[in-house]
Amino acid sequence: MIDKRRESVPTTFVGKTVSYVWSTFGVFCCSVGMIFGFIGCGMLPMELILPKVYAFGCITSVISLCFGMGTTITGLVIRSRIIQVCGLIAGIGGFFGALHFSGHTQLYVMAVVALIGLIVPGITILLQNRK
Repeated sequence: MIDKRRESVPTTFVGKTVSYVWSTFGVFCCSVGMIFGFIGCGMLPMELILPKVYAFGCITSVISLCFGMGTTITGLVIRSRIIQVCGLIAGIGGFFGALHFSGHTQLYVMAVVALIGLIVPGITILLQNRK
């Protein structure tokens, strides 16, 4: 109604970081929720996520999700698209990948999550600092 120009609010590092944290949390939780929602509606088969229709009380999937979120937030803060994508793949892929395995075989999922979510971004940051 009233055509006033809003004054631009200055952004600070803390404000941007908090925004990155919550947006990353939203992306991860919404993607996991959407996949489970598609399964609940029958659009995706249950065997895609839980192949033998059993669910583990899987802390590995939560740890993978946390690794991915941390890596994605780091990529957002330092503005590196490669690190952001590695975080998304490690977090969401590790979450659902850990649901397919039980017991000691979940260690392989954690190894892949550590490779994609920690080692590849570390090498990327190292190579960027050498330039």
